[in-house]
Amino acid sequence: MRQILSLPIALIAASAAAAVLPAARGDDSFAAAAGKAAQDAYGAQQFGWRGADQAWWFLPAELEHLGTGAFWTKDWAEVSEAKADPAPIIADYAKALKDLGIDLLVVPVPPKAAIYPEKFHAGAKEDAAADPAPFYAALEKVGVNVFDIAPLLRKMRAADPDGPGRPYCRQDSHWSPAACKAVAEAIAAKFAGEDWAKAEAAKAGGFLVDDLKEFAFHGDLLTDDEKAKEPKESLHVWYADMRSKASAPVRQRPTRRNRRSSCSATATRWSSTKARPVACTRTELLTDHLQAALGFKVDLVANKGSGADTARVSLYRRGSEPGYWESKKLVVWCFSEREFTRGKWRAVPVKR
Repeated sequence: MRQILSLPIALIAASAAAAVLPAARGDDSFAAAAGKAAQDAYGAQQFGWRGADQAWWFLPAELEHLGTGAFWTKDWAEVSEAKADPAPIIADYAKALKDLGIDLLVVPVPPKAAIYPEKFHAGAKEDAAADPAPFYAALEKVGVNVFDIAPLLRKMRAADPDGPGRPYCRQDSHWSPAACKAVAEAIAAKFAGEDWAKAEAAKAGGFLVDDLKEFAFHGDLLTDDEKAKEPKESLHVWYADMRSKASAPVRQRPTRRNRRSSCSATATRWSSTKARPVACTRTELLTDHLQAALGFKVDLVANKGSGADTARVSLYRRGSEPGYWESKKLVVWCFSEREFTRGKWRAVPVKR
């Protein structure tokens, strides 16, 4: 198997840039509290860690990541589970796609406690978590297009701090349907004006977006005993459906494996085995709204494993199918920010 690893200068630049950029370090006491909570949760074998605000739970793996603080300024052998800087891998992957005439957009999803720090740690300020913007700037310098969605999510929080339109679930490890919709529309706005996107939209039948609905559920961070005691949380959701060619009012679930689409979305599949109302927090909802905003179907490559490693392996397998890359113009790579320190970062080629 031939690996596409042919950019040594860019790889060196990626690591060097990350080392000299400012820290944007956040609050050291917040990082220490996050790291301790993660270890305590692991020791107690808890699904989630209950925050200072008793209505909010947090994923231990995200708290462990936040416990590393300004991770990009530290020794990767100490802060990374993979013991390696992911920047060279990401830079090489972007270069391999660019060599095929395809753009890559990296979309890291911030940890819940980075957007709601005081819900986790009493008295924490808005900027308590280390801001990875310098790390993203380092990636940009070596040709990686990164969409930092944290400002958008904080704007959503300000508009609806603890209501059903908030950007994160209280009891669940995932972002909310409202956040999926907002981020998808922001991604689409970056590319909808491109000639290839307009041509794709002109050929498609369009999409319908349902009226806003509200649903209640228990999240995946609660144990069965906690679910029996705690009230369900409520969130807003909009479902996006493909127009039928025969009649616009007839709705169909969007096809998310359209190999001929100009756009591929690769990510971890979240909550894929749950019933439809809870499944609104999964990556597929982001894809549904991305399709609706662009006006054409997107090829979803999703998995339950690592958004850093397994997602690229899944795309490699599909990309090795004859003719797969010929129509592609864009790959959207969405994964949790915690993957930078908790994920696996093997060198994975784009295709055979």
